[in-house]
Amino acid sequence: MKRFVAILLLALLLVQAPLTAFAAIGESELALQQVAQRYKSNRILGGCILMGAGGLLIVNDPENDPKGFTTLVGGVLAGAGVLTLLLKSPAEREYGQVVKVQDSIQREKMAYESLAYLADTAKRNRIFGGISNGVLAIYFFTSEPSDPSLYSKDDYKYLGLLTAGASLGSFLLPSYEEKVFAEVKQAKERQYALDLAPIGDSIGVRLTYNFK
Repeated sequence: MKRFVAILLLALLLVQAPLTAFAAIGESELALQQVAQRYKSNRILGGCILMGAGGLLIVNDPENDPKGFTTLVGGVLAGAGVLTLLLKSPAEREYGQVVKVQDSIQREKMAYESLAYLADTAKRNRIFGGISNGVLAIYFFTSEPSDPSLYSKDDYKYLGLLTAGASLGSFLLPSYEEKVFAEVKQAKERQYALDLAPIGDSIGVRLTYNFK
């Protein structure tokens, strides 16, 4: 009987080990990696699109652009594309710092802190964008077009609806970073516990899985 209990205890320990490791070690790092990879993919795609659009404008027929304005715009777009490809996003930089750490526990802690920082920054930007669009919506709804030949009252009404919708979406919809951090934070609150508990006149092994 004692041998059976010892074998059962060992088996439960082996089962719990990977579960605990998955919940507490590596989860934040994996989430941060996914956020960084998402931004990297978007950065590369955006940079290539800007460079391609700029290149098309640069090779435009000079006869159709005697003042060189189209070529200038193309150069600006191409330059912006190059910068987009060269400059890493905050998420990529954070992940780059995390992977340099050798200790897995410290690396996981840093990844969690990086996710918290990115989520907080994204939330601030989201709220700022919501306020900015809200101010623009109020302006379009309460102002008259300064140049009726360019914009009509209906144009201002549509712009007001558009900016009001963007403002509402900014306030109501959390960013990608916020959603990822919320999921990781919830996972961190899970607790796996393995202990010895009295069962009648004997002692048994108890494996519990709790949520805070």
